[in-house]
Amino acid sequence: MQRSIISAAVVIHCEEQQQDGILPPSDIIREYVDEAIEACGMQSLFLREDFGAPAKRKMVKYNRIRAKKCVYEDWMRTTPPPIFDDKQFERTFRLKRAMIDYLVGHLANNDSFWTSTIDACGKESIDPYVKFLSGQKMVCYGVSWSAFRDYFQMGESTARLCMSKLCRGIYDCDEITDIYLRSISKADARRVAAMHKKKYNVPGCLGSLDVTKVQWTMCPTAWKGQFAGKEGTLNDINIWDKSPLLESMLDGSHEEIDFPFVIDGTRFDQLFYLVDGIYPWLARFLLSVKDPTTNIGKLFASKQEAWRKAVEIGFGVWKKKFLSVGRTVTLHHRDDIFYLVKATIIMHNMMVEYRMSHGEEESDDHYETVDDSAAGGGGGQSEEADTNISVEYSTSNATDNIDKSRVVQRWRDALYDAEKAICLHDAVQRHVWKQHHGDDAGFEGMEDMYDDYDPLAF
Repeated sequence: MQRSIISAAVVIHCEEQQQDGILPPSDIIREYVDEAIEACGMQSLFLREDFGAPAKRKMVKYNRIRAKKCVYEDWMRTTPPPIFDDKQFERTFRLKRAMIDYLVGHLANNDSFWTSTIDACGKESIDPYVKFLSGQKMVCYGVSWSAFRDYFQMGESTARLCMSKLCRGIYDCDEITDIYLRSISKADARRVAAMHKKKYNVPGCLGSLDVTKVQWTMCPTAWKGQFAGKEGTLNDINIWDKSPLLESMLDGSHEEIDFPFVIDGTRFDQLFYLVDGIYPWLARFLLSVKDPTTNIGKLFASKQEAWRKAVEIGFGVWKKKFLSVGRTVTLHHRDDIFYLVKATIIMHNMMVEYRMSHGEEESDDHYETVDDSAAGGGGGQSEEADTNISVEYSTSNATDNIDKSRVVQRWRDALYDAEKAICLHDAVQRHVWKQHHGDDAGFEGMEDMYDDYDPLAF
């Protein structure tokens, strides 16, 4: 009612001053409004506090030039050298300085966000390196954007956008993912198996399998059962059942990287993985002995469990390097968590490749091209078997589901082959026993170890 009175008063004043249908200037109208408010004694009604509305937020004028100067003087300039050297750079940002240039260059090719532009006010936008290092620090240390707002001179929305664009941009860049998230090739498999043989003195091993968890603080209550670990739906077995690795074993694509090897005089044609007791007994899995009662079983269990520590160490290094996944994740959307995990894995693999190529952990020839036909591993393998299987699957009629199901069933039968699983397990046990006690050592107690074996039992 009071606002209607004011509006009516303003209209009356305007009509009194109107000449030839032209209203007075806006400043005159404003004076009429002020006079009407003062006449009604309602000045306080138009104060924002009286209406319960929040006070206007104070805008912070961030100094982009200062942030750029600090970043370049401390980290990124080439001449003169920056304040912090390469070792300090790697320790702070978990990557080499050259890798930052590599990533920023690829990101800029796919998204204008990572290029320098001029905004509507004629000012230079935030420098791409300032954006990248800001997002990278949030990824590395898992802290709030406010921890670095004074150094990088940017607000909350911009800082969060930098982190989001960084993670998503790295994963969406095909030039990066094709290298650091690529599927293993046959040459890669030979090198990895050779590394394991050199370290553990057991041929044919492709590594260890395990599952690690990322804690999500902002997970909606209705979703918690879907993303819980062993108490929920995302336990190790359910993750394995829908993993791409199992799919590759069942569709035959995993056989493309296999090569023959010999353990204790027994020839095998399928590479294997080290797993713990939660996984099923498969022809490609080497499990430990649960509650061993024989000396050979105890020795093998201690060796196998020691070998499997490598995967735990790998997860531990990854989470310590990028605390955003090692601590509880405070992101709100599942997609953001997905891109965060993938981006950190890519950056971890970049550093692993660098160190291996420079001989810091592995040999220098790890990534050299290997001629499959000349590589070792148990003599000349009959490649025809692998080729025939692939041809049978690829040349079969796509509409002929019966023939395709037979091929898939054959691969499944080969994977869940109890005889092969027992043969691999026994051969590795004998191999470990001989390595420890000599070639003339006996094998008492092995014959009673698999009386109740069930390949599908978890």
